[in-house]
Amino acid sequence: MKILDFQNNGLGDVILGCWIIESAQRVNEMVYVNPRNHRAITEMLNMPEENITYESGGNWTQLPDSGFNHELQRAHEVSLNRFQFWTHSIGLEGLTPVRPQFTADEHAKNWAQDEWNKVCNKDAPKIIILPEATRVTRSWPMIYWLDLAQKLKNDYNVCVMALNSQVARRFDVYHFWGMPLNNFAAMVDQADLVISADSGGAHLAATLKTPVIALQGPTIGHVVFGHDEYAHPMHVSKEQVPCVACNFSESHGYTPICNDGCQALYLLSPLEVMNKVKELVPKGVEVS
Repeated sequence: MKILDFQNNGLGDVILGCWIIESAQRVNEMVYVNPRNHRAITEMLNMPEENITYESGGNWTQLPDSGFNHELQRAHEVSLNRFQFWTHSIGLEGLTPVRPQFTADEHAKNWAQDEWNKVCNKDAPKIIILPEATRVTRSWPMIYWLDLAQKLKNDYNVCVMALNSQVARRFDVYHFWGMPLNNFAAMVDQADLVISADSGGAHLAATLKTPVIALQGPTIGHVVFGHDEYAHPMHVSKEQVPCVACNFSESHGYTPICNDGCQALYLLSPLEVMNKVKELVPKGVEVS
């Protein structure tokens, strides 16, 4: 029985579990996901009830040959993405990634349309900023987020979405915090671009086919997001910081001081991110 038991995992991991369920179905393989506290995302992505289990598959993050450990041990050795690492670890090599199908809650969809009408003050693309990360190691400096928001609001319709109200209120643009997952997904689904830390929000946005710029330091872009064409990872070059994309490996430069912040993320400038935004979406035109 192939069970992905997400005992201590974030939203992005459970979303990838949904990708694996969808992909396995196409070749008549049965994979079970125990989403723990993230059952809402499996419902939102239309996972069949028979694939959802409350049975324990062990603490999948700690099993010797689990997707996580397989990835951490071999990410620098082979050119595989997380989807491939995880499917290999449950004996399903060679699966083609299939995107889960999102169904927007009608009430949330209407609510998001109303909110975007409040945000939009110009004929321009709609951009969401997701500044939070679960670890300091993955956090882009707050002053950079604030600077980026100021730069963006001149030419784009911008809003910030956060879990923490104190984070959201620091931005001088339209902001939200602590919203239900359905509302969050509906807002993201109607956006033209999301700029995010390496977080569950980035995974959800890309899965919903909203282009995402994911800002990365210790994590490896082509590993974390390699299965999803809508994700555009950004990090500095190894010429700038040799330990970038260390994947939390001591042999590749990770040390205890990294728990206070990633130097590679500190060297990724708001100007570089702005250039990536301009590459992905055109500037808007001010409404007279």
